Amino acid sequence: MTRKEEQLAQWAITRQKGKTRFILLRGVLGWGLTTAILYSLVMWLVLDTDIKMLLPISLIIFPIGGVLWGRSMWHSHERLFHK
Repeated sequence: MTRKEEQLAQWAITRQKGKTRFILLRGVLGWGLTTAILYSLVMWLVLDTDIKMLLPISLIIFPIGGVLWGRSMWHSHERLFHK
């Protein structure tokens, strides 16, 4: 099995679990929360910002971005899957 065939098979399994699950797990949790925490820590360490104010804002904004990222990744993978 080639790499492309393996990726298509994996995507077939992922897509069976559903779009909403993908967006929540990969977008909101995988990208949004991880990025929010890392961004807040870096800003706190590098710029000495108040993490008590920055973290809650980041935990709102980045997960929203994660929804957008997850949706765009879903559509991108779907496009490749149907080719």
